[in-house]
Amino acid sequence: MKKLFCIIFLFVILPVVSGLGVSPGKIEIDFSPNLKTSFNMTVYNSPARNQDVKLYVGFSALDSDLISEFENIISLDTESFSFTEQDTTKIIKVNINFPEGFSTSGIHELRIGAIKDVSAEGEGISIVAGNEVRILIKVPQEYASNKYSRIKRLKILNIYADDIEVGGKSNINVLVKSESDVKLEDVSSKIKVMDGNNLIEILETNKIALDEGEEGDLETVFYAKRVKPGILILDVEVFYDSKSEKGTGSLKIIELGSGTKTEVPFSGFSWFWLFIIFLLIVIVILLVLLLRKKKDLEENMQIKKSL
Repeated sequence: MKKLFCIIFLFVILPVVSGLGVSPGKIEIDFSPNLKTSFNMTVYNSPARNQDVKLYVGFSALDSDLISEFENIISLDTESFSFTEQDTTKIIKVNINFPEGFSTSGIHELRIGAIKDVSAEGEGISIVAGNEVRILIKVPQEYASNKYSRIKRLKILNIYADDIEVGGKSNINVLVKSESDVKLEDVSSKIKVMDGNNLIEILETNKIALDEGEEGDLETVFYAKRVKPGILILDVEVFYDSKSEKGTGSLKIIELGSGTKTEVPFSGFSWFWLFIIFLLIVIVILLVLLLRKKKDLEENMQIKKSL
């Protein structure tokens, strides 16, 4: 009974199963500076049916630090196409354009595959058959040098947030700088607003692009609606080129009505100097009076002597 059910199930789904295959299975290329070459890739539509297909270039077999060196060397005549029920194969031209060199010698693997375009309407099960075309690039030591490396790195310079009252709005700014020798696209950040170990909210910033050595601002806003006065922690993670950089900042919540101005306590410093000046004036007056009295006494003594 179980076997019968499986057979019936296979006959039911068989008409709606679509399989895509590719060939050749592997291509080996010896690297040469500035070499331009190409080969044909065949995509199979088996069984033949109407379906939309997307092609892709994969870098999962590469070291992540090398992807930026290889990501632009392959181009395809088309990145998508459609099969009909009368089409069993499609020939795609794969173009390879090598640079002057790479940073690392050895065998580097890239892959090209075909998948059903799931954005198109349709039903059934999509099967990716025949795996992918493996492209093995052999780079001799003589063509490998660090000068060809394309480093992608980013640094968080500063995390700033406005101090606000309960219920207010704080502008949060994350200042970042590219330390890469290539342009960084789609740099963005997620910020976890934490009250101790409690997560209050996750904020997302704008996206920016950074040229070599360029600085940029990632910005977002936090509304302090359901928080108490105190210090909140900003757990920041900046994302770029499948990597991330982390940092920590803080945000001060002030009790409603206290304002954001810091009052400077009154100082008696000026009164001290006024007192000193007043004392000096009194002393001077007393000295003048004493001198005049002394002078009067001396004049009276002289008058008595003359008599």
